Amino acid sequence: MKKIITKNAPLFATAVLALSTLFTASHADSTVKAGDQTNLNIKLAADIPSDEFQVLRQDNVNDGETKVLPYNKITKKLGEAVIPVNFKNTGGGTEAIISGHSSLYDSKTGARIPLLVQYIKKDKQKIILSESAPIKIHTGSVNDVQQESITINAKDPANPAPGSYQADLTIVFEVTT
Repeated sequence: MKKIITKNAPLFATAVLALSTLFTASHADSTVKAGDQTNLNIKLAADIPSDEFQVLRQDNVNDGETKVLPYNKITKKLGEAVIPVNFKNTGGGTEAIISGHSSLYDSKTGARIPLLVQYIKKDKQKIILSESAPIKIHTGSVNDVQQESITINAKDPANPAPGSYQADLTIVFEVTT
């Protein structure tokens, strides 16, 4: 990881400066002036991956937006959420770990639905991710972008307790040597 940051330090510094400028500008107060002047506040963001390492969502859902686990009223089962990703890492192996709790939570009742989070490689190999230890998802470099996916479903999808469940799940990917 240090090699990637060091190699791209000028690009990284430029990106940080540009994003901090955009953040400052986008969080300025929007005011309405009397008479003939009005300010328009526009929030912008840009994610520019490196050529060496990237895991990018391909499902047109932005970070922070909710991905819904569908519920089938007939079978009384929670369905699966599939998040397609483009993966590339030219710097060695890759590990992934879940940051936070891998369960849906109902804040009114305190009920939890444990989740099974899997990384599905291009060859359809399924790797179960954990929140307790990093799991190796690629042992060597992947020089070309590969379409892979992450699936999330309930460990026991049948007959979940009624409620309004939420989860905030982050998967951390890291280059290993």
